[in-house]
Amino acid sequence: VPSTERDLPMNWVLLAIVVSVIPLFLFYQHVTGSLAVSIPMSLVMVVAGFLFAAVASYMAGLVGSSNNPISGVTIATILFASLLLFAILGSEAGIEGAASALLIGGVVCCAAAIGGDNMQDLKAGHILGATPWKQQVMQIVGVLSAALVLAPVLILLHEAFGFVGAAG
Repeated sequence: VPSTERDLPMNWVLLAIVVSVIPLFLFYQHVTGSLAVSIPMSLVMVVAGFLFAAVASYMAGLVGSSNNPISGVTIATILFASLLLFAILGSEAGIEGAASALLIGGVVCCAAAIGGDNMQDLKAGHILGATPWKQQVMQIVGVLSAALVLAPVLILLHEAFGFVGAAG
């Protein structure tokens, strides 16, 4: 196989998905306090993230990153998650339900944005003759480093300003 056709092994990709879903599930569990809500939220996040990242990646690869449908993807995800949470919790959803729907939308939005960005990177690498698996490893490093830097900053902002109506 030529070096320009070698990708990361699929079992590594699946392992990375499982490893990344576990902390998100635990975070949803912390926010909602209900296993009956956290499990469907995690499933919606994985399915919507997969589908919408594929759509965003295809659009960005085909037309360019200026045509990435992130806003529509995010709104569709938040609406679907809100309807699902309303079906599960009813009118008891309250602030936790709204925060949960926004969390799902945020995760799917990030997945779609990263998918489009990665597709542009891989397309440029293909044009230049790069090895895809090396690009993919560096993309994972970039996402992890951004998450490690952004999470403390967001926590700091939340503690300083918070959300109207929510505890803290």
